[in-house]
Amino acid sequence: MPHVFEGEYVSQFKVDLKMGDAKATVTANSNGYVDATSLKNALSSLVTLPGDYTLDITVSVAAKGKMSGKLTLKAHAVDTAYNTTSGKAMTPVSAGVYEVELEEGESWQIVGVNNGITYGPVDDKNLTCAEPPVGTAEYESRLIVDVNSMTYRTVDLSGEYFPTYIYLAGIHNGWGSPRASALYNENDSGRYLGFSYLNGGFKFRSHETTWDQPDWGSDGSDYGLKEFGTDLSAPEGYYAIHADLSLMTWWIDPITTIGLIGMFDDNMWSSDYAKLEYNATTGAWEGTATIPAGVEFKFRANDDWTINWGGTFNNLEQNGYNLKVAEGGTYFVQLYLECPTRDHVTFTKQ
Repeated sequence: MPHVFEGEYVSQFKVDLKMGDAKATVTANSNGYVDATSLKNALSSLVTLPGDYTLDITVSVAAKGKMSGKLTLKAHAVDTAYNTTSGKAMTPVSAGVYEVELEEGESWQIVGVNNGITYGPVDDKNLTCAEPPVGTAEYESRLIVDVNSMTYRTVDLSGEYFPTYIYLAGIHNGWGSPRASALYNENDSGRYLGFSYLNGGFKFRSHETTWDQPDWGSDGSDYGLKEFGTDLSAPEGYYAIHADLSLMTWWIDPITTIGLIGMFDDNMWSSDYAKLEYNATTGAWEGTATIPAGVEFKFRANDDWTINWGGTFNNLEQNGYNLKVAEGGTYFVQLYLECPTRDHVTFTKQ
C-alpha cells in the first residue's frame, strides 16, 4: 500500500509477523510497498513443517501507532512447481492440488515452501525423497501435484482432442430428449463445467440430440468415469457439474442459493440484495428486484464468491465484469444457467 499516511517516511512503515516463538519483519520498500515476494519469503522463514498455523500480524507506522490481528492458515508441504524452460508456475485447482501444462521438451522441477521439505523418488511418483523431482516432458502433458497424498503424476495430452462441448442427459431432462444440456471445455483442457438440476441417474454424452458414441458413465468408483460406464447419480438438487475427460473423473458442487449482490445502499457488496428461486418449468433462477440505474452488481451462488457471474447480459462469465441496468426500476429477473458461453440473464421491467 503506497504512502498510507501522507508525509510519513516509508521506512517507518513495517509489518511484524509472529508464529509461536518465530518472528519476521517486513519493511516497506522505497516506493512505499510491502511487496508480495518479501511477505512470502518472511512467511517461508516461519513455516518449517506442513500444518495449521496462527499468524499474529502487527502493522506499525511511526508516530501513528499499531494495528494488529490474527490469521489462521494451512501450510502445504509443496505449494508450487515451475517449468525451468519457460518459468510457468503451477496453479491451484482444488485444496492441496496444483497443476501446470507443459509442451514437449520443456523441463520442470517441483519445489517446496522451505528447505525442510522432503520429496520422493521420481520413479515412485511420490514426494518423500531428499531431492526435488525434476524431469523433461516427452510430450504435451499436464503435471499434477497432490500434497494431500504427497504424490505427483503426469497426464499425456498429446494427440488428444477434447470437443468444445459435451452433454448431460438424465432423468431430469428425459435422458436428453429432445436435447441435452451442455458442459463447456474450459481452456481446451478436457475439464468441463455445466449447471443443471438433477434428480437421480444421468450420464455424459458427446452429442446434443443423439447417443452416438461415445458416452461416459461410472467406472464403479465414487468419482471415476469410463466410456459406456453405468449411470451416474445425484440426490435431487441444483448443481455445478464437472467432468474431466483428461483424468476421467467427475464431481458436483451443490448450489442451494443464488443472489444478486452489489453497490446497493443497504448492503454495499456485504450480502445478497435479492434472492432468486429456481423454477423447474422455465429452467431459470427467478426473482424481483428494484435496481437503480448505473448501480453495479453481480450474481453469486451459496452466499459466497467461489461461483459468481458478471460480464454482459447475453454472455455471463465466472468473475466477469460488474453488471448494471441503464434505466432504474423494478425488474423481474430470470437467470438462465447452462454452461460458460451459454449462461445469460433477462430483465423485464415491471
